[in-house]
Amino acid sequence: MSNVLPPIGRAGLRNAVRKLTTSMIITGWRDVDPEAQFISGMVATLAEVDGKPKVQVADNGKVPVGLFFCHKTVDFYEPLVAFKATFGEWEGNPNSVRTMPYLKTGSVRVTDLDGNPYTATTDYTVDLTSGVITRVFDEEGEGEDDAIGEDETVLVYARYRHPDLTGIDQTLGSGKVALLEGNGEIATLVYDTTVSYALGDDVKFNNDGVLCTGGGNAIVGKVTKVPTSDNSELHVKVTL
Repeated sequence: MSNVLPPIGRAGLRNAVRKLTTSMIITGWRDVDPEAQFISGMVATLAEVDGKPKVQVADNGKVPVGLFFCHKTVDFYEPLVAFKATFGEWEGNPNSVRTMPYLKTGSVRVTDLDGNPYTATTDYTVDLTSGVITRVFDEEGEGEDDAIGEDETVLVYARYRHPDLTGIDQTLGSGKVALLEGNGEIATLVYDTTVSYALGDDVKFNNDGVLCTGGGNAIVGKVTKVPTSDNSELHVKVTL
């Protein structure tokens, strides 16, 4: 696993999203909802709070106004992309594989090497804390109905909590939030790992304010580079 971003430090994911073109602007004058929690790269919207327009995380039906360009969070998550794991290699536990610890709830997707998805609970189970994935197998040992074979290599996609980063609130004092707005191209490590990406796909956002494909929320751009195991960034031509 690797990505092309500079190292991230204790202050947080400074490069969770970055501009690839100079046409997008960074604004910092909008008031932020004091109850909001977000990291740079998530989608922002405006809502009426205490009689004033304030920035919140965008969800279903909300109109996006930009991407957060600062942090107000307790935990930081990074993407795990096309992580290859082979069952049968873990001595003493051949029906399980290890990924990264502290996986985010609802972020895990497991596929075969051709990208065909397996179904959680039916085909595999996940221990989010340890990052261990266990295949659902025939306990009689016949294996005829096993979706995941006993020696099969699978691809795992997920978001995992970074163990070395502490919470940070970059809106303290000012009560203002920095947003990335306008038209241009961005690279980001903040996106939904439960969906697949293809060049030219419409990019939307899910109900957690995270970039994704599919779903019914507003289109905010087009995929210009898909995440890979060698470079986990997602590139998007954005219109905001």
